[in-house]
Amino acid sequence: MLFIIKFFNNLNFFPYLVITLLPYSFGNILEDIRLGKEIAEKKNKKLIFITPTILPNLLEYKIASKFLLGNVTVTKKNFNYTLVKEFFNFILNTDFLFSRLIFLFYKKKFRNKSIFNFPTVGLENIINYNKVDFENIEKHKDFNLDFLIPNKFYKKSEDIFTRLNVDKDAKIVCIHVRDSAFHSDKKGKNYRNLNLEKNANIENYYETINYLLDKGYHVFRLGLIAEKKMQILREKFFDLPYLISPSEIEFLQFYLVEKCKFFIGSESGPQLLPWLKYKPTLYTNVSEFFYLTSPNINCRYTFKKIFDKKNNKYLHIKDYLNLPFKYHDVNRHDDNFSFIENTSKELLDSVIEFEINHLNDKWELTNSQIEFNNYLKNRLKEMYTNRDQNKYNDLVEQNYKILITKNTISNHGSATNVMINENFKPNRIY
Repeated sequence: MLFIIKFFNNLNFFPYLVITLLPYSFGNILEDIRLGKEIAEKKNKKLIFITPTILPNLLEYKIASKFLLGNVTVTKKNFNYTLVKEFFNFILNTDFLFSRLIFLFYKKKFRNKSIFNFPTVGLENIINYNKVDFENIEKHKDFNLDFLIPNKFYKKSEDIFTRLNVDKDAKIVCIHVRDSAFHSDKKGKNYRNLNLEKNANIENYYETINYLLDKGYHVFRLGLIAEKKMQILREKFFDLPYLISPSEIEFLQFYLVEKCKFFIGSESGPQLLPWLKYKPTLYTNVSEFFYLTSPNINCRYTFKKIFDKKNNKYLHIKDYLNLPFKYHDVNRHDDNFSFIENTSKELLDSVIEFEINHLNDKWELTNSQIEFNNYLKNRLKEMYTNRDQNKYNDLVEQNYKILITKNTISNHGSATNVMINENFKPNRIY
Protein backbone atom coordinates (compact mmCIF):
# COMPACT_ATOMS: atom_id res chain seq x y z
CA MET A 1 0.00 0.00 0.00
CA LEU A 2 2.97 2.31 0.42
CA PHE A 3 3.13 2.67 -3.35
CA ILE A 4 0.13 5.02 -3.03
CA ILE A 5 2.21 7.48 -0.98
CA LYS A 6 5.10 7.18 -3.44
CA PHE A 7 2.72 7.76 -6.34
CA PHE A 8 1.41 11.02 -4.88
CA ASN A 9 4.93 12.16 -3.93
CA ASN A 10 5.94 11.83 -7.59
CA LEU A 11 3.07 13.99 -8.86
CA ASN A 12 4.43 17.45 -9.62
CA PHE A 13 1.07 19.12 -8.92
CA PHE A 14 0.62 17.38 -5.55
CA PRO A 15 1.47 20.16 -3.03
CA TYR A 16 2.97 17.94 -0.30
CA LEU A 17 5.99 15.71 0.18
CA VAL A 18 5.05 12.91 2.56
CA ILE A 19 7.88 11.19 4.42
CA THR A 20 7.83 8.33 6.91
CA LEU A 21 9.91 8.42 10.08
CA LEU A 22 11.42 5.79 12.35
CA PRO A 23 9.12 5.90 15.39
CA TYR A 24 11.65 4.74 17.98
CA SER A 25 14.57 7.16 17.49
CA PHE A 26 14.24 10.81 18.53
CA GLY A 27 17.48 11.80 16.84
CA ASN A 28 16.63 10.08 13.55
CA ILE A 29 13.18 11.69 13.63
CA LEU A 30 14.67 15.17 13.92
CA GLU A 31 17.32 14.57 11.28
CA ASP A 32 14.84 13.06 8.81
CA ILE A 33 12.40 15.93 9.31
CA ARG A 34 15.18 18.38 8.48
CA LEU A 35 16.21 16.37 5.43
CA GLY A 36 12.58 16.08 4.36
CA LYS A 37 12.11 19.83 4.65
CA GLU A 38 15.20 20.38 2.51
CA ILE A 39 13.93 18.02 -0.20
CA ALA A 40 10.39 19.45 -0.04
CA GLU A 41 11.66 23.00 -0.56
CA LYS A 42 13.67 21.92 -3.61
CA LYS A 43 10.47 20.46 -5.07
CA ASN A 44 8.46 23.55 -4.06
CA LYS A 45 6.28 21.40 -1.81
CA LYS A 46 5.22 21.43 1.84
CA LEU A 47 6.32 18.70 4.20
CA ILE A 48 4.11 16.16 5.95
CA PHE A 49 5.77 13.56 8.16
CA ILE A 50 4.10 10.42 9.46
CA THR A 51 5.18 7.32 11.37
CA PRO A 52 3.66 4.04 12.54
CA THR A 53 1.66 4.59 15.73
CA ILE A 54 -0.64 1.56 15.76
CA LEU A 55 -0.56 -0.91 18.71
CA PRO A 56 3.08 -0.39 19.79
CA ASN A 57 2.87 -2.87 22.69
CA LEU A 58 1.34 -5.66 20.62
CA LEU A 59 3.67 -5.04 17.68
CA GLU A 60 6.72 -4.69 19.93
CA TYR A 61 8.10 -1.30 18.98
CA LYS A 62 8.53 2.03 20.76
CA ILE A 63 7.43 5.56 19.96
CA ALA A 64 10.25 7.93 20.87
CA SER A 65 8.23 11.12 21.32
CA LYS A 66 4.45 11.06 21.26
CA PHE A 67 4.47 14.83 21.74
CA LEU A 68 6.67 15.52 18.71
CA LEU A 69 4.92 13.07 16.41
CA GLY A 70 1.43 14.05 17.54
CA ASN A 71 1.66 17.83 17.92
CA VAL A 72 4.68 19.32 16.15
CA THR A 73 4.75 20.27 12.47
CA VAL A 74 6.95 22.31 10.14
CA THR A 75 4.03 23.13 7.84
CA LYS A 76 1.13 25.30 8.92
CA LYS A 77 -1.95 23.17 9.50
CA ASN A 78 -5.15 23.69 7.54
CA PHE A 79 -8.03 21.48 6.44
CA ASN A 80 -6.20 20.08 3.41
CA TYR A 81 -3.06 19.36 5.42
CA THR A 82 -5.03 17.50 8.10
CA LEU A 83 -7.05 15.53 5.56
CA VAL A 84 -3.99 14.45 3.58
CA LYS A 85 -2.04 13.53 6.70
CA GLU A 86 -4.86 11.44 8.17
CA PHE A 87 -5.36 9.64 4.85
CA PHE A 88 -1.70 8.69 4.55
CA ASN A 89 -1.50 7.85 8.24
CA PHE A 90 -4.24 5.30 7.68
CA ILE A 91 -2.40 3.79 4.70
CA LEU A 92 0.90 3.63 6.58
CA ASN A 93 -0.53 2.08 9.74
CA THR A 94 -2.57 -0.48 7.79
CA ASP A 95 0.48 -1.55 5.80
CA PHE A 96 2.64 -1.60 8.91
CA LEU A 97 0.13 -3.66 10.91
CA PHE A 98 0.18 -6.56 8.45
CA SER A 99 3.89 -6.45 7.62
CA ARG A 100 4.87 -6.24 11.28
CA LEU A 101 2.56 -9.11 12.28
CA ILE A 102 4.03 -11.30 9.54
CA PHE A 103 7.54 -10.42 10.65
CA LEU A 104 6.84 -11.19 14.31
CA PHE A 105 5.13 -14.48 13.43
CA TYR A 106 8.06 -15.76 11.40
CA LYS A 107 10.60 -14.36 13.80
CA LYS A 108 9.09 -16.30 16.70
CA LYS A 109 8.34 -19.45 14.71
CA PHE A 110 11.68 -19.79 12.97
CA ARG A 111 13.76 -17.55 15.20
CA ASN A 112 14.55 -15.42 12.22
CA LYS A 113 17.31 -12.99 13.16
CA SER A 114 16.86 -10.70 10.17
CA ILE A 115 16.29 -7.04 10.97
CA PHE A 116 12.82 -5.66 10.30
CA ASN A 117 12.98 -2.58 8.11
CA PHE A 118 10.51 0.11 9.11
CA PRO A 119 8.81 1.83 6.17
CA THR A 120 10.98 4.43 4.43
CA VAL A 121 9.13 6.67 2.01
CA GLY A 122 9.96 10.13 0.74
CA LEU A 123 13.65 10.13 1.62
CA GLU A 124 14.82 7.66 -0.99
CA ASN A 125 16.93 10.33 -2.67
CA ILE A 126 19.30 10.59 0.29
CA ILE A 127 20.71 7.21 -0.79
CA ASN A 128 22.91 7.58 -3.82
CA TYR A 129 24.62 4.57 -5.33
CA ASN A 130 26.06 6.50 -8.26
CA LYS A 131 29.59 7.79 -8.25
CA VAL A 132 29.77 11.47 -7.34
CA ASP A 133 33.08 13.28 -7.14
CA PHE A 134 33.95 14.34 -3.61
CA GLU A 135 34.31 18.00 -4.57
CA ASN A 136 30.85 17.99 -6.17
CA ILE A 137 29.01 16.99 -3.01
CA GLU A 138 27.15 20.07 -1.78
CA LYS A 139 27.03 21.18 1.83
CA HIS A 140 23.71 21.62 3.59
CA LYS A 141 22.59 25.14 2.83
CA ASP A 142 20.94 25.71 6.18
CA PHE A 143 20.73 23.46 9.21
CA ASN A 144 18.04 25.52 10.95
CA LEU A 145 14.48 24.26 11.27
CA ASP A 146 11.42 26.06 12.65
CA PHE A 147 8.95 23.86 14.50
CA LEU A 148 5.30 24.86 14.80
CA ILE A 149 4.06 23.98 18.27
CA PRO A 150 0.51 24.59 19.57
CA ASN A 151 0.29 27.56 21.94
CA LYS A 152 -1.16 25.42 24.72
CA PHE A 153 2.22 23.76 25.21
CA TYR A 154 3.92 27.14 25.47
CA LYS A 155 1.46 27.98 28.25
CA LYS A 156 2.06 24.61 29.94
CA SER A 157 5.82 25.26 29.87
CA GLU A 158 5.33 28.66 31.49
CA ASP A 159 3.23 26.98 34.18
CA ILE A 160 6.07 24.55 34.90
CA PHE A 161 8.46 27.50 35.24
CA THR A 162 6.06 29.01 37.79
CA ARG A 163 5.94 25.70 39.69
CA LEU A 164 9.74 25.56 39.75
CA ASN A 165 9.98 29.25 40.73
CA VAL A 166 12.02 30.16 37.64
CA ASP A 167 11.77 33.68 36.27
CA LYS A 168 10.91 33.81 32.57
CA ASP A 169 13.95 36.05 31.96
CA ALA A 170 16.42 33.74 33.76
CA LYS A 171 19.80 32.96 32.16
CA ILE A 172 19.34 29.31 31.21
CA VAL A 173 21.80 26.59 30.22
CA CYS A 174 20.51 23.18 29.17
CA ILE A 175 22.56 20.04 29.67
CA HIS A 176 21.78 16.55 28.42
CA VAL A 177 24.07 13.65 29.21
CA ARG A 178 23.12 10.20 28.04
CA ASP A 179 23.64 7.45 30.63
CA SER A 180 22.90 3.74 30.95
CA ALA A 181 19.21 4.38 31.72
CA PHE A 182 18.71 5.53 28.13
CA HIS A 183 18.63 2.14 26.41
CA SER A 184 17.37 -0.99 28.13
CA ASP A 185 17.18 -3.30 25.10
CA LYS A 186 19.11 -6.52 25.56
CA LYS A 187 20.48 -7.53 22.24
CA GLY A 188 23.76 -8.74 20.81
CA LYS A 189 27.12 -7.91 22.30
CA ASN A 190 28.12 -5.40 19.64
CA TYR A 191 24.75 -3.66 19.91
CA ARG A 192 25.19 -3.18 23.65
CA ASN A 193 28.77 -1.99 23.22
CA LEU A 194 27.67 0.58 20.65
CA ASN A 195 25.23 2.02 23.15
CA LEU A 196 27.58 1.88 26.13
CA GLU A 197 30.14 3.71 24.03
CA LYS A 198 27.76 6.68 23.82
CA ASN A 199 27.04 6.82 27.55
CA ALA A 200 28.84 9.12 29.95
CA ASN A 201 29.31 9.48 33.69
CA ILE A 202 27.20 12.42 34.80
CA GLU A 203 29.49 13.00 37.80
CA ASN A 204 32.21 14.20 35.41
CA TYR A 205 29.92 17.17 34.67
CA TYR A 206 29.58 18.29 38.30
CA GLU A 207 32.43 20.80 38.15
CA THR A 208 31.04 22.28 34.96
CA ILE A 209 27.53 22.62 36.39
CA ASN A 210 28.80 24.23 39.60
CA TYR A 211 30.92 26.63 37.55
CA LEU A 212 27.83 27.69 35.57
CA LEU A 213 25.76 28.05 38.73
CA ASP A 214 28.48 30.26 40.22
CA LYS A 215 28.24 32.41 37.08
CA GLY A 216 24.54 32.99 37.69
CA TYR A 217 23.03 30.58 35.18
CA HIS A 218 19.98 28.41 35.81
CA VAL A 219 21.03 24.91 34.73
CA PHE A 220 18.43 22.40 33.54
CA ARG A 221 19.33 18.76 33.14
CA LEU A 222 17.23 17.26 30.33
CA GLY A 223 16.35 13.65 29.63
CA LEU A 224 13.14 11.66 30.02
CA ILE A 225 14.87 9.23 32.37
CA ALA A 226 18.19 9.15 34.20
CA GLU A 227 20.14 6.42 35.94
CA LYS A 228 20.70 8.41 39.10
CA LYS A 229 19.82 11.73 40.63
CA MET A 230 22.54 14.35 40.60
CA GLN A 231 23.92 15.34 43.99
CA ILE A 232 23.87 19.07 43.34
CA LEU A 233 21.56 20.69 45.86
CA ARG A 234 21.59 24.28 44.69
CA GLU A 235 18.74 26.66 44.10
CA LYS A 236 19.26 27.22 40.37
CA PHE A 237 19.88 23.61 39.38
CA PHE A 238 16.94 21.59 38.06
CA ASP A 239 17.34 17.82 37.66
CA LEU A 240 14.24 17.47 35.48
CA PRO A 241 14.00 13.63 35.34
CA TYR A 242 13.45 13.77 39.10
CA LEU A 243 11.24 16.87 39.17
CA ILE A 244 8.57 16.48 36.49
CA SER A 245 7.04 13.71 34.42
CA PRO A 246 8.50 12.40 31.12
CA SER A 247 5.44 13.64 29.23
CA GLU A 248 6.09 17.17 30.57
CA ILE A 249 9.79 16.98 29.68
CA GLU A 250 8.86 16.04 26.10
CA PHE A 251 7.35 19.46 25.40
CA LEU A 252 9.32 21.48 27.95
CA GLN A 253 12.63 20.65 26.25
CA PHE A 254 11.49 22.52 23.11
CA TYR A 255 10.66 25.56 25.26
CA LEU A 256 13.95 25.36 27.14
CA VAL A 257 16.03 25.13 23.98
CA GLU A 258 14.21 28.17 22.64
CA LYS A 259 15.03 30.19 25.79
CA CYS A 260 18.49 28.90 26.73
CA LYS A 261 21.71 30.84 26.27
CA PHE A 262 23.53 27.70 25.21
CA PHE A 263 23.30 23.92 25.31
CA ILE A 264 25.72 21.23 26.51
CA GLY A 265 24.96 17.77 25.13
CA SER A 266 26.22 14.30 24.42
CA GLU A 267 25.70 11.66 21.72
CA SER A 268 21.92 11.33 21.82
CA GLY A 269 18.84 12.59 20.00
CA PRO A 270 18.16 15.80 22.00
CA GLN A 271 21.54 17.10 20.81
CA LEU A 272 19.90 17.97 17.48
CA LEU A 273 17.35 20.36 19.03
CA PRO A 274 19.78 23.25 19.70
CA TRP A 275 21.50 22.68 16.36
CA LEU A 276 18.19 23.07 14.56
CA LYS A 277 17.50 26.32 16.47
CA TYR A 278 21.00 27.76 15.85
CA LYS A 279 21.74 27.80 19.57
CA PRO A 280 25.38 27.86 20.75
CA THR A 281 26.11 24.21 21.49
CA LEU A 282 28.93 22.29 23.11
CA TYR A 283 28.75 18.65 22.05
CA THR A 284 30.74 16.51 24.50
CA ASN A 285 32.34 13.06 24.44
CA VAL A 286 32.28 12.67 20.67
CA SER A 287 33.66 9.37 19.38
CA GLU A 288 32.47 9.58 15.76
CA PHE A 289 34.36 12.28 13.87
CA PHE A 290 32.97 11.73 10.38
CA TYR A 291 29.38 12.68 11.07
CA LEU A 292 27.56 15.78 12.30
CA THR A 293 29.51 17.27 15.18
CA SER A 294 29.23 21.05 14.81
CA PRO A 295 26.87 22.07 11.98
CA ASN A 296 26.73 25.77 12.91
CA ILE A 297 29.60 28.19 13.42
CA ASN A 298 28.57 28.62 17.07
CA CYS A 299 29.04 24.91 17.75
CA ARG A 300 32.02 23.25 19.40
CA TYR A 301 32.72 19.72 20.59
CA THR A 302 35.01 17.66 22.77
CA PHE A 303 36.11 14.14 21.88
CA LYS A 304 37.09 10.99 23.65
CA LYS A 305 40.56 9.49 23.80
CA ILE A 306 41.07 6.11 22.16
CA PHE A 307 42.77 3.31 24.03
CA ASP A 308 44.26 0.45 22.01
CA LYS A 309 43.63 -2.60 24.19
CA LYS A 310 45.62 -4.93 21.97
CA ASN A 311 48.81 -2.87 22.33
CA ASN A 312 47.94 -1.51 25.77
CA LYS A 313 48.41 2.14 24.90
CA TYR A 314 46.54 5.30 23.96
CA LEU A 315 46.27 5.85 20.23
CA HIS A 316 47.29 9.23 18.89
CA ILE A 317 44.26 10.95 17.42
CA LYS A 318 45.87 11.13 13.96
CA ASP A 319 46.61 7.40 14.04
CA TYR A 320 42.98 6.74 14.88
CA LEU A 321 41.67 9.03 12.15
CA ASN A 322 43.88 7.27 9.62
CA LEU A 323 42.27 3.89 10.28
CA PRO A 324 39.82 2.52 7.64
CA PHE A 325 36.23 3.72 7.72
CA LYS A 326 34.93 0.64 9.53
CA TYR A 327 36.56 2.02 12.70
CA HIS A 328 34.54 5.23 12.33
CA ASP A 329 31.24 3.71 11.24
CA VAL A 330 28.39 4.66 13.58
CA ASN A 331 26.86 1.19 13.15
CA ARG A 332 29.93 -0.85 14.12
CA HIS A 333 31.98 -1.46 17.22
CA ASP A 334 35.51 -2.80 17.51
CA ASP A 335 36.35 -4.48 20.79
CA ASN A 336 40.05 -3.72 20.29
CA PHE A 337 39.47 -0.11 21.27
CA SER A 338 38.07 1.61 24.33
CA PHE A 339 36.78 5.17 24.15
CA ILE A 340 37.75 7.09 27.27
CA GLU A 341 35.25 9.77 28.15
CA ASN A 342 36.18 13.34 28.98
CA THR A 343 37.53 14.08 32.43
CA SER A 344 36.02 16.74 34.67
CA LYS A 345 38.93 19.03 33.83
CA GLU A 346 38.57 18.57 30.06
CA LEU A 347 34.88 19.36 30.27
CA LEU A 348 35.34 22.37 32.50
CA ASP A 349 38.20 23.81 30.44
CA SER A 350 36.17 23.39 27.25
CA VAL A 351 33.10 25.02 28.85
CA ILE A 352 35.18 27.99 30.02
CA GLU A 353 36.55 28.43 26.48
CA PHE A 354 33.08 27.98 25.01
CA GLU A 355 31.48 30.50 27.37
CA ILE A 356 34.07 33.11 26.41
CA ASN A 357 33.06 32.61 22.77
CA HIS A 358 29.42 32.98 23.78
CA LEU A 359 29.85 36.10 25.95
CA ASN A 360 31.89 37.84 23.26
CA ASP A 361 29.69 36.45 20.46
CA LYS A 362 32.93 35.61 18.69
CA TRP A 363 32.89 32.29 16.91
CA GLU A 364 35.59 32.61 14.27
CA LEU A 365 37.74 29.49 14.17
CA THR A 366 41.34 29.69 15.30
CA ASN A 367 44.20 28.51 13.10
CA SER A 368 44.38 25.30 15.15
CA GLN A 369 40.69 24.62 14.57
CA ILE A 370 40.97 25.32 10.85
CA GLU A 371 43.96 22.98 10.63
CA PHE A 372 42.08 20.27 12.51
CA ASN A 373 38.99 20.63 10.29
CA ASN A 374 41.11 20.47 7.15
CA TYR A 375 42.79 17.31 8.40
CA LEU A 376 39.38 15.68 8.91
CA LYS A 377 38.17 16.77 5.48
CA ASN A 378 41.29 15.50 3.72
CA ARG A 379 41.08 12.19 5.55
CA LEU A 380 37.41 11.90 4.59
CA LYS A 381 38.30 12.55 0.98
CA GLU A 382 40.95 9.81 1.10
CA MET A 383 38.43 7.31 2.42
CA TYR A 384 35.83 8.39 -0.12
CA THR A 385 38.06 8.14 -3.18
CA ASN A 386 40.69 5.47 -2.43
CA ARG A 387 40.18 1.72 -2.68
CA ASP A 388 43.63 0.65 -1.51
CA GLN A 389 42.14 -0.68 1.74
CA ASN A 390 39.89 -3.69 2.02
CA LYS A 391 36.90 -2.52 -0.05
CA TYR A 392 34.41 -3.48 2.62
CA ASN A 393 36.09 -1.04 5.01
CA ASP A 394 35.95 1.92 2.66
CA LEU A 395 33.52 4.78 2.90
CA VAL A 396 32.95 4.43 -0.83
CA GLU A 397 31.18 1.10 -0.22
CA GLN A 398 28.59 2.56 2.16
CA ASN A 399 25.01 3.00 0.88
CA TYR A 400 24.76 6.31 2.72
CA LYS A 401 28.18 7.55 1.64
CA ILE A 402 26.76 10.71 0.08
CA LEU A 403 24.80 11.64 3.20
CA ILE A 404 27.72 10.81 5.52
CA THR A 405 30.03 12.98 3.45
CA LYS A 406 27.49 15.77 3.08
CA ASN A 407 26.94 15.86 6.85
CA THR A 408 30.66 15.85 7.64
CA ILE A 409 31.68 18.62 5.24
CA SER A 410 28.72 20.71 6.48
CA ASN A 411 30.27 21.12 9.94
CA HIS A 412 31.04 24.82 10.31
CA GLY A 413 32.27 24.69 13.91
CA SER A 414 35.08 22.59 15.31
CA ALA A 415 36.51 20.87 18.37
CA THR A 416 37.48 23.16 21.24
CA ASN A 417 41.02 24.49 21.21
CA VAL A 418 41.53 22.80 24.58
CA MET A 419 40.96 19.38 23.02
CA ILE A 420 42.91 20.10 19.84
CA ASN A 421 45.96 21.50 21.61
CA GLU A 422 45.97 18.61 24.07
CA ASN A 423 45.47 15.76 21.60
CA PHE A 424 46.18 16.79 18.01
CA LYS A 425 49.45 18.67 18.09
CA PRO A 426 52.60 16.72 17.05
CA ASN A 427 54.29 17.16 20.40
CA ARG A 428 51.49 15.36 22.23
CA ILE A 429 52.94 12.38 24.14
CA TYR A 430 50.75 9.34 24.81
